[in-house]
Amino acid sequence: MAEDPEPRKRSKTILQAASDGSQKDVLIALRRRLASSIQSKDTPPRDLAALSRRLMEVMDQLEAIEAQSQKGDGVVEVPVDAPFDPEAI
Repeated sequence: MAEDPEPRKRSKTILQAASDGSQKDVLIALRRRLASSIQSKDTPPRDLAALSRRLMEVMDQLEAIEAQSQKGDGVVEVPVDAPFDPEAI
């Protein structure tokens, strides 16, 4: 049997990604975990909507990171909430 010319990168767990990975690594691990939970027969049907919604949010965040990295600078800017202005009420 021929050797794989490109060895597969071992997937990180969520804990590993959170402790020593990037935001993208965490999102990838979280996407895999959410998809696994959605696919599992042991997941209660009442949880599927919330898990599915969160999976879509994670996928959107990953897509945004990919789009940003293709722009060339590789820096992802996360929007920050504006400071609270009590006079705006």
